[in-house]
Amino acid sequence: MTDQPSNSQLETTWPAVPVMPTAMILVALALVSSGAFRRSIAFTESTYTGQTWASVLKTIDPNHAPWWELSLLPRIGPTLAHAIVQHRDTAVIDRESDQRVFAQPGDLARVHGIGPRTVERLRPYLRFDQD
Repeated sequence: MTDQPSNSQLETTWPAVPVMPTAMILVALALVSSGAFRRSIAFTESTYTGQTWASVLKTIDPNHAPWWELSLLPRIGPTLAHAIVQHRDTAVIDRESDQRVFAQPGDLARVHGIGPRTVERLRPYLRFDQD
């Protein structure tokens, strides 16, 4: 006699992976990859535009704000927020004058990853204090 299972034993134990949990995982992955999950919990920019963002977020001075505060701006996540701070910290300016790295919204376009469209979307949420 061998220790191999008979055909009748194989038929009752197959499939080795339960079908229902596997199907649930596949559906969840499909929702996340399609963006439906993000839309359902309202994390897209289209949900938080205009007055809604203004009521949630105060205006920010990019010359002084920490990266986590910059990351709250629409279309700016942690990566671009870090890039803004790095650009601000490494920019060559005369520190004794009143010159600031970012004097107007268009100056943010010097940061890699921020273009004219992003600058226009950020304009209502930015302020430039006179130190």
